[in-house]
Amino acid sequence: MSAGPLFAAPLPRLDRAPLGGVVAVAIADLRRRPDHKSELVSQALFGETLVAERLSPDGRWLLVRGTDDYKGWVRTWSVATGTARDLARWRRSATRIVDRPWLWRGEPGTTSGGPLPFGARLAPRPGGGFDGPLGPLALGRAAGAGTGAFRTVPKARGRSRGDRLRRALVRTGRSFLGVPYLWGGRSPAGLDCSAFVQLVYARHDLALPRDAQDQCTRVGGPRRLRTFDQALQGGPSQGPRAGDLWFFGPKTGGITHVALSTGGLGLLHAYGQVTVGSLNPEHPAFEPELFRAVCGWSVVLRILGMG
Repeated sequence: MSAGPLFAAPLPRLDRAPLGGVVAVAIADLRRRPDHKSELVSQALFGETLVAERLSPDGRWLLVRGTDDYKGWVRTWSVATGTARDLARWRRSATRIVDRPWLWRGEPGTTSGGPLPFGARLAPRPGGGFDGPLGPLALGRAAGAGTGAFRTVPKARGRSRGDRLRRALVRTGRSFLGVPYLWGGRSPAGLDCSAFVQLVYARHDLALPRDAQDQCTRVGGPRRLRTFDQALQGGPSQGPRAGDLWFFGPKTGGITHVALSTGGLGLLHAYGQVTVGSLNPEHPAFEPELFRAVCGWSVVLRILGMG
């Protein structure tokens, strides 16, 4: 990428809707309506691309669609705008993804800058260093940008499969333990249940929808879920395995919660905070409320073709 900015700097107000842009702040809130008091439905992270669909009458909000097709209203000051060609160029270039909870942005020894969250995307520069959508970023080793701070977007052929992938999903899930629950949250500052699952899977280059209901639909819907009785009867080889997903909801229908299986009746989920849980009444981490709301579980990796 060039040393100069690729996108137009964010503005408090726009006079027309752009084709799209890239998130230029650490975390951009997506609201159900163009109002700060409206429900937080999700968040977009630094370097993620957004397609703009509509501008609010006052020019302060954009209705955007993310790469997972989830929609929400975002303040224009959060988005660096550009053309479709700019977006495509950024997607090709932004091949580094922050791979730790937070990465500090700023020169070593100064108080300038701020954190970039897990999942933020940056573009490496040929001469060293990184670009954001507005140009070069100051990331020094003292800011946490050393070995292991990033992962590279891999080609599909390089992905793990089977048991190795299952273990890796659980390790990633455990790395979020203690992150507080936040309705609509999608960063280490706060996660809801479906964002937790989505980020864990995304860390291993597996795409899931944003909402628990849509995630269940992606794997065939409630009628395709395996039942709790099947989990008890299946044993270690046929029951829930690490990396599978448990779904929960009222008996009247609908999915309201999702959790990552650690194998058997154990699970990880965002429930007050990202925590360890169990559907075994004799386990110390037993979750009685969820036990009464079990809809079933799905072998998601098999459906996604990953074993």
